[in-house]
Amino acid sequence: MGRFVLMNPNQVLTVKTKSKYNVNISSDTNKTCFIKGICSLPNGHFIVVDNDNKKIKLFDKQYKLFSQCDMSGRLCDICQISSSDRYMQFISVRNRQLITRRKFQLAHDAVGIAHHH
Repeated sequence: MGRFVLMNPNQVLTVKTKSKYNVNISSDTNKTCFIKGICSLPNGHFIVVDNDNKKIKLFDKQYKLFSQCDMSGRLCDICQISSSDRYMQFISVRNRQLITRRKFQLAHDAVGIAHHH
């Protein structure tokens, strides 16, 4: 299907299969989803950042929607924490539900975020 070069140019990931899944839900205002980030959770569930619909969506391993939360502003990326415009919004997953936590302003634009250790 495709090849992707990782950080080390000597390491190459080859994609052998691909699948398409519709992550559009009935409450979405746009017919299409613009996925800006995906975060895999330790339990096999995953979180999708849908920029066009301004939503964070939680799915299980079978792509069944468990929870969603509406966000404001432009959504850019996710790594168990999402960043958007000039603020960061902390989101927890508890009992298969997304729970918005604290939010704080940044002094600069943020277009991505990562977690180390």
